[in-house]
Amino acid sequence: MARYQQVQSDLPERIMRQFERRTEMAEAQSEHRMGLETSVVENNILMERLGWASATTLGLVVLVGSIGLIYVGKSVEGFAGVIVALGTLLGLYVFGRHDQVQDIAKKRATEMIKAGVTPEQLELLPGHPES
Repeated sequence: MARYQQVQSDLPERIMRQFERRTEMAEAQSEHRMGLETSVVENNILMERLGWASATTLGLVVLVGSIGLIYVGKSVEGFAGVIVALGTLLGLYVFGRHDQVQDIAKKRATEMIKAGVTPEQLELLPGHPES
């Protein structure tokens, strides 16, 4: 800094002010980005829960309606409705679970790659689709 001061007396102060401004801007940008990421994650969770709740509600409504049909003597239609409702609820669980497993696998693979594991080494791990 002494050499900068020899060139121009206020140069070290100007350099430090510029460094501080850039640091403040980077911190503000980081906070903004983290806020956006938090909003996206919270919205994704909300949408996932709403989707699950609406599919469950629909399946239960069809199930109750089908039981009502069976009760009034329309057993074929009622049993068909029961099968559709149970298939909806079962599909909701199976596909939801499949998506969870895929997300976890992607996150683990990303973390391992960041840690230095090569894609070729990932293929050798147990549970990898091609192993």
